[in-house]
Amino acid sequence: MIARLGELRNERGDISHGKAVPKKYISSRESAKMIMHVTDSIVTYILKLFFSIDLSYKDEIQYKANPEFNDFLDESYPIEGIIFSEALFDQDNVAYVEQLQDFLNDMEQE
Repeated sequence: MIARLGELRNERGDISHGKAVPKKYISSRESAKMIMHVTDSIVTYILKLFFSIDLSYKDEIQYKANPEFNDFLDESYPIEGIIFSEALFDQDNVAYVEQLQDFLNDMEQE
């Protein structure tokens, strides 16, 4: 439905990706209202689903909760004037968490 609504917008919208007017197809006022209401219903449904996702199983990673890992990173990547572990945590949290998981897995194996 979403794809078809996009096609309708492109075919009949007043401003559709720089296409010139007049349009080949013209929608009636009733058709435009119907499309608006259908779109509103779809977006409302999708947002309700999105915000109902339970992410409580994911604990938020705290920088200060991992001093051994932070020290390991800082020793592995010494950069003058920069605390590498903190910079990584702040600027690329996904990479920080991935490396933390690898570090914890390695510690478990030892």
